[in-house]
Amino acid sequence: MTSGHQNKLLFLTKVKIFLRFFPWKKVLTFFFFLLVAFGFWLLQYLQQQFEIDLSIPLQYENRSAEVVSNDPLPTEIKLRVLDKGTVLLNYSFTKKLNPIKINLIDTLSSRSSVTISSEFLEKEITGRLSASTRLLSYFPHSFTIDYLPVMKKEVPVRINGSITFASGYMFADSLHIAPERIVVYGNKNILDTLTAVSTEPVTIKKLDKPFKKTARLLLPTTLVSNQKQVVLSGNVERFTEKKVTVPIHCTNLPENYIVHFFPSKANILCRTTLSNYGSLQPDDFVLQVDYNQLVLSKKSLFPLTLSMKPDRLMHFTISPEQVEFLIEKKTKP
Repeated sequence: MTSGHQNKLLFLTKVKIFLRFFPWKKVLTFFFFLLVAFGFWLLQYLQQQFEIDLSIPLQYENRSAEVVSNDPLPTEIKLRVLDKGTVLLNYSFTKKLNPIKINLIDTLSSRSSVTISSEFLEKEITGRLSASTRLLSYFPHSFTIDYLPVMKKEVPVRINGSITFASGYMFADSLHIAPERIVVYGNKNILDTLTAVSTEPVTIKKLDKPFKKTARLLLPTTLVSNQKQVVLSGNVERFTEKKVTVPIHCTNLPENYIVHFFPSKANILCRTTLSNYGSLQPDDFVLQVDYNQLVLSKKSLFPLTLSMKPDRLMHFTISPEQVEFLIEKKTKP
């Protein structure tokens, strides 16, 4: 047996002897009375008066979309209160202060401006506090709800975020937003600058199956809409590629002229889902070149664009992208 192993056994033996003869009972009794003493001291300490900050939420009920505030409305009332520590602990850990409810329909009636008075707020605040709690201060003491003449505008919904697909997948048609447009109410000056309403940030990664997701709308604080959220959905499938060959046509061509294209046909390389592969045919595509644009062109190559394609087709390339052309006048027979 090595000396190192002997030393280890000797150390373990000493530890066992120490633990066996250690006065655990006295130590535990000491800590018990120490804990009791600390408890009595804490109770005594918490009998003193303390000041803390609290807040009460403001909740606006029956807020019609046709009624819009000029400025953002307060969301809470901040308080400074005084009471014994035991009561304040109750506020901090167990007792939640109920929101102060303001019924906008009852409050506004036929008026366009109303003041929420300090008397109303103080009555609501004290009704939520314990009888022993003293209210030292609160803010705001009062506030005015001003309403401007309301206009409405229909705007599109814009997705804020990104959607990426797993390798080999794509949308079978396109991303759907329901509804695609919403009606927004507010001040005319603000609505005039509003072009769209964005969703909350949306990030979807490695999408490989149909999905449906609810996204909250982010409206400016001075605008209101009955639509609070939209539903995003899409049909996702595996994709493949298909090539179709399409002839090039010339439009607005005078009767006494002929246009020759080199080459006379172009290939359309389509990225499509497996379910749509068989339905893609050359007749679904039209490659047209306007004669009037050819005449004005100062280059020997003219770019090709599709004038007709299937609506569901989102990704495609044209090869070649440009063609040479020759305008020839017909000879009289």
